[in-house]
Amino acid sequence: MTDVKNVDEVREALAAHDYLADEGLATAIFLALRLERPLLLEGEAGVGKTEVAKVLARWTGGELVRLQCYEGIDAAQAVYDWDYSRQLLHLRAAEATGEARGLDTGALEEQLYQERFLLKRALLRAIDHHHPTPPILLIDEVDRADDEFEAYLLEVLSDYEITVPELLLKQAQRTKNIFNVVLGSIASISLIVGGIGIMNIMLASVLERIREIGVRRAIGATQRDILFQFLCEAVLISVAGGVAGILIGVGLSIGIERVAGITTMVSPLSVLVAFGVSFSVGLGFGIVPAYRAARQDPVVCLRYE
Repeated sequence: MTDVKNVDEVREALAAHDYLADEGLATAIFLALRLERPLLLEGEAGVGKTEVAKVLARWTGGELVRLQCYEGIDAAQAVYDWDYSRQLLHLRAAEATGEARGLDTGALEEQLYQERFLLKRALLRAIDHHHPTPPILLIDEVDRADDEFEAYLLEVLSDYEITVPELLLKQAQRTKNIFNVVLGSIASISLIVGGIGIMNIMLASVLERIREIGVRRAIGATQRDILFQFLCEAVLISVAGGVAGILIGVGLSIGIERVAGITTMVSPLSVLVAFGVSFSVGLGFGIVPAYRAARQDPVVCLRYE
């Protein structure tokens, strides 16, 4: 309704719906509609304050959402609440069908705090509307509410925004899970690329040291000795890369904490996991070059130029 052109148009529209407004009230309604700001009406009981909201709802075609204030009203009565009976019924149904056995506590909590279990009170219904025509929010007898609730109302009406912490946490958890999957995928690709690089280095090392392999076999080294030697070299290369990565990660954590002020933590467990992954990559991708070195014919190796 921001397309009203003048005050006279507002007075004619109100009169068409059996409400006679003077110029002052019509001007206030006109400015509220054009500026899309809330309208505060004060006066004695029975002078038509509530009727203004009803007439505006009939004129605009929007839903009339009424919030009756009283002493002790809080967000659970004015903004939103959770349908605990439906949540409990959902839990019982999940237990009865066996769905709960395959889910952990976090997954069950995520199911409970979905929008379908959210009871939208007057303020949230007015702001989170899905109709082309915005509703008319009537907040009656504001003076009966506590000072804290009045301040909250002013904040909501100034920003036209309400945050539901449970849904916000759920969205943050979903974003975190996606972030972890992306980082895990990047880390997996990096490990595969690094492992292939180690394998290529060791294969090139085997070709360059064919004669050394023949000499060692000639003086008594067994295939197991050659295999163990090249495996150890592959693991050492991989662990060295892992140590460099740990040092870089610790340095970046310290730098982020000092520059951005974000608290970071490198746990001993993550360091042990990094060492374990480095050792596993070196061992896994070093088997093929080590096996190829161990299977070399000593006679052919000694003749190799």
